[in-house]
Amino acid sequence: MTIDQAVLAAADADARAAGLNRSEMIERALHNEHLRISLENYTTHTVPTLDIDAYAQKVYQANRAAGL
Repeated sequence: MTIDQAVLAAADADARAAGLNRSEMIERALHNEHLRISLENYTTHTVPTLDIDAYAQKVYQANRAAGL
């Protein structure tokens, strides 16, 4: 794999600012990207299936009816 030197320099600067080394920063970046993709998949597939908006509306209405 080849990474542009400017990207590595920026990663090194960010790593130093965070108290990490380059490897730790790259590991963190890969982990964060994995989490971002997982969240994107969850929100585009799971949330609509669960119909969370309708559930939230029911809870809101129940709370309003109870004077909360």
